[in-house]
Amino acid sequence: MVAQEPITIFAHILDPAGVARLLREQAATAKIDGPDDSWSNAVVTFDDGTSKRTLTFKHNPEYYGEPSWSQQKAGMRRYFSRFPDSPRKQQVMLLTSSFRFSIGSIFEPDYAPDGDERLDLLFKVAQLLDGVLFTPTSLRDAHGRILFSVGGEENEDPEAEWPRVRGEVSVSTPAGAAMHDISRPKPPNEARDDDPPTAERVARRALDDDFANAQDRQAKRSIRPRTDPTIQIMAAHHEAGHVVVAYWFGAILEIVEMGAHPHTRMQWPNGATVGPVVKGLLAGSLAGAKSLMLYRGPPRNPFLSVREHYEKYTLEALQIVRNGDYAPTDGMWDDRISIADILLQAMPMSDKEYLRIVRRYEDETQKLLDKPSVWRAVESVAQALLKSDRLNNDEAMAVIDKEFWESR
Repeated sequence: MVAQEPITIFAHILDPAGVARLLREQAATAKIDGPDDSWSNAVVTFDDGTSKRTLTFKHNPEYYGEPSWSQQKAGMRRYFSRFPDSPRKQQVMLLTSSFRFSIGSIFEPDYAPDGDERLDLLFKVAQLLDGVLFTPTSLRDAHGRILFSVGGEENEDPEAEWPRVRGEVSVSTPAGAAMHDISRPKPPNEARDDDPPTAERVARRALDDDFANAQDRQAKRSIRPRTDPTIQIMAAHHEAGHVVVAYWFGAILEIVEMGAHPHTRMQWPNGATVGPVVKGLLAGSLAGAKSLMLYRGPPRNPFLSVREHYEKYTLEALQIVRNGDYAPTDGMWDDRISIADILLQAMPMSDKEYLRIVRRYEDETQKLLDKPSVWRAVESVAQALLKSDRLNNDEAMAVIDKEFWESR
């Protein structure tokens, strides 16, 4: 089954106790782990006699407390600013200022988008709160209809209903003016990257590739000079890992380059979802590490040392993104910061939950890279990069054997 997008409710109405009461009224199986006004997890089990499915609602008052809440909403506006221009964009920016409450959701197993009673319950909670549903590719109303989409105006549902409270900031205030500016269409020649560095611009750099095209954000990296053959090999495999894993999930290569600033840019013609994009980002570091171990020989416990190394950077990158004070940095940091940005926008979560999700994605990505046909494809792209320093889509596809494409 294809992994579905995570869904988070954002709302003006702050009522955790009302949500707890609704869940008990709607589902006798609801188990809530604390007082109605301060619970953390509410688990509802659905059992049709043949299988059990759960929907877990996640509630964390610290997530929508200050100062992190203002940073979260500002990050959401920067995120939506990268969506295609639409008559609804300014209204979406203003709507974010009304948010006072948030609830995350976890479906085990994944929900079926064309019919799942767990989605019906999620919609009822959103309706109670007069809220909206945030996914990485859209903002939806409390019935699941698209208000604003990464696919542009043509994907927006004219029947979608806006919340009753649509914003709390006037465009005449500095904050409102900033929202208006970030939402207005930008002329193609309007400068962005050459503007003076401000706090907002520094934070925005982590999302400076359109999520709609899922371009892996690494063009700004700078690594050691290519005098060490081991570093050259590892860097080539790093970029090749991005390319091949993205290929596996249906992406198309725009360009991959080595040189002083290795980078990979992918496009996703069928749309990008969180899982494939995150796995594509993780594949760089994992492929680079695997090539290094194959080249130098494994340490005593290679999996443990690699995992400890990456978990250190994963948690540090997470805190940097939470604090909103990050800028493009070297190699792995770009990947880890982009991953943290994507996942935190998708769902509010604790550090422990975040690390669990990243570990799961790492394990799944490592298993994919360990497939013989996939690793041969990585090796082929890496060797081609070492020879030519640059590949387009046709050139990269040409060096990958047909077994890879047939095994997808």
